[in-house]
Order: sequence, then C-alpha cells, then structure tokens
Amino acid sequence: MRFRILILAIVCLLSSCVFAPSRKEFANVYFNLGNAYMRLGEAENAAKAFSWTGDEIGICDLPMNYTMGLNVINSHLFAGATVLMVNANLMDPDFWKFIKDERGTSFCGVPFSYEIMRRIGFDRMDLPDLYTLAEGGG
Repeated sequence: MRFRILILAIVCLLSSCVFAPSRKEFANVYFNLGNAYMRLGEAENAAKAFSWTGDEIGICDLPMNYTMGLNVINSHLFAGATVLMVNANLMDPDFWKFIKDERGTSFCGVPFSYEIMRRIGFDRMDLPDLYTLAEGGG
C-alpha cells in the first residue's frame, strides 16, 4: 500500500514583513509548521504567565494569519477563555464600545496598536474590566 504525505502550511507573517514579505518569511512556513507543538507550548506559557483562566475575555483585533493574532487566540483558548474577535478599527469608537459592553479583560497589540491608542486618548477611556495590556511583535 502506498501513502501520500500531504503537507498543509499556513503563512503567519510577523509585523516586520506584513507589507513586503520576503522569501525568508515564506521559507519559515515549514519551520513554523514543524514546530506547531512548540507553538502550543508558547500558548500555554503565555496563558500561565498572565494567569489567564476561563474567566478571561481576550480581545483579538489582529488577523489570524498574523503570528501575534494567532498567538492571542491560541493562548486564550488554551486557558479556556473567551476570545472577542473584533473587525472594527482601533480608531473607531464602536471598537471601544464593544470592548466595554462585552467586558473585555485583556488586549494584546503590536507597537503600532499602542501608538494609535496613545493618539486617541486610551488613557482617558472608561474600560473598568480591561486589566491586562500586552505587546508583542515589532
């Protein structure tokens, strides 16, 4: 009996290559796929480092094909938490209304996310349930 091995790969881009991915990023697809188990370990480590539990309500506004977006999802799901998938833009007041209404507890962004938040006056927003802010990428 002959078996065929099919390789399924997804491209997860880093913030440094989102706009102009190079051959290096595409070559890393197979490396990333081969280390999928390690990625689950990273999700477990993040969940434990932040002490996330099933009561957590994480906010994911980054795309799932973006490494940080996938890490936000995986780490929260590992903890048994809820993940709010948000389509609205960080600069849209409806984004922050949704976060407040749904009682989001943690936000993980990239450096540019925090620059936008600084510009729109995040520090003056009333978000009583949001207690974890994390940054990744660069």
